Amino acid sequence: MRHGTFPNTRCAKFSPDGRFVATGSADTSIKLFEVSKIKQTLLPDAKDGPVRSVLKTYYDHTQPINDLDFHPQGTILVSGAKDQTIRFFDVSKANAKRSYRLIQDTHNVRSVSFHPSGDFLLAEFLQQKLLKVRVSLICLLFCVYNG
Repeated sequence: MRHGTFPNTRCAKFSPDGRFVATGSADTSIKLFEVSKIKQTLLPDAKDGPVRSVLKTYYDHTQPINDLDFHPQGTILVSGAKDQTIRFFDVSKANAKRSYRLIQDTHNVRSVSFHPSGDFLLAEFLQQKLLKVRVSLICLLFCVYNG
């Protein structure tokens, strides 16, 4: 990941354990990288040939990605985008290519952030409103609280 390699990248986040980094782009893609493989690509002599640091690419959004965050347990990645959606991805599933949950709104999602406990997700929208979502670890349940 040398400078200039990803000119469309709008945001990036490390997983809580530091093993992964996710990037969100203007081309609507989310890429998941393995940090150890990124380090290998920076070495001058790659003995085993080219190293592929991208583990997965998701294309669920229809507009540029504005923000990303990992759940504190590290297996869930959440994204917010200009397409007025918040999407949840299970990065622990090797074959998962799409989000497994979606929250649709009527405004551009500017930022998303998990509480350190993982029990809540905050989202900020273009119209300056906040959405507070209660997260159940068994299955994600969404309860919107006003105020």
